[in-house]
Amino acid sequence: MDLEAPADAWYVWVGVAMVSVAAMGIALGLPSGPPPDAHAAANAVDRVAGSAHEATGTYEHDARSYWVDRERIAMRNEHGVTKATLAYGSVVPVQEDTKLAAVLHGKPITSVYTSPLKPAQEQLHEDIEEAIAAVDSADPEWRSADGTLRVRSIEYWWGGERRVVLVTM
Repeated sequence: MDLEAPADAWYVWVGVAMVSVAAMGIALGLPSGPPPDAHAAANAVDRVAGSAHEATGTYEHDARSYWVDRERIAMRNEHGVTKATLAYGSVVPVQEDTKLAAVLHGKPITSVYTSPLKPAQEQLHEDIEEAIAAVDSADPEWRSADGTLRVRSIEYWWGGERRVVLVTM
């Protein structure tokens, strides 16, 4: 008695076709490249944050969007998402087109904060506290990335010496 299915049976061909379609779907669903390297970005932030003096740094990346909170960084592109923890304490995420962004990009504090009503250091401190409060009060928000992480540590005087690390992408 022969129990093998004949090769010309329709159900054999349908089964082979279904397996082929499933295998092709799996192959096409796999990412064609790596996700962005959040650990390398975190290391760039940590190198600046760990410096004994004011410092700046950049890191070129391929993320399309990112979020940063005070202790973590996440980056994503069409190939996936990666996250990393920052080792050297908290950072202040900075939005572009703000006074903090101008300081991050290298402008002197006294040329950015020019109100005659308050000292520049006080205005800077208020903007930093506002940025920290915004990050602490909300879930991380994905923002568009431009391909370059920028980080700067600054020291300023407000009720004693303070140090802050500003970050944007």
